[in-house]
Amino acid sequence: MVCTYFMIVGKNDNPIYETELIDQKLSSEKAQLKQFILHAALDPVEELMWGTTNLTSFQSESAQTSAELSSSYLKTVDRFNDFFITAYVTPGYIKFLLMQDFRQEDNTKTFFNDVYELYLKVLLNPFYRPGGPITSQAFDTRVKGLLKKHF
Repeated sequence: MVCTYFMIVGKNDNPIYETELIDQKLSSEKAQLKQFILHAALDPVEELMWGTTNLTSFQSESAQTSAELSSSYLKTVDRFNDFFITAYVTPGYIKFLLMQDFRQEDNTKTFFNDVYELYLKVLLNPFYRPGGPITSQAFDTRVKGLLKKHF
């Protein structure tokens, strides 16, 4: 069974957006477990963000796009049973978290860059309040399409 769960978390650790891509429906107990696992993974993300190998080390590497220059892909930050949690932090300290039951570093980095571009388009919307929940159906459809494309 393939299980991929994606969440965008704001500066104050508030959930901004979440979606999932699974083959079978999980019970509501397991659905809540996914949220708990990702929120628990915020601690290692914060440590990596503010540690000695923070965003500046990523920015010094050669990058191909402006999104890669200004954001930090933190790779696998935590593991819970069979799930791998990878993270991406934007320059505004918005955290993208992805929980998967398999590991694919190359596709994950590309997925995060693509979602970051979509997120920037949402920020350009004058009716969106930064840090608020993303309720756009178009955004949801595009993120789910990216999940299917990359995983």
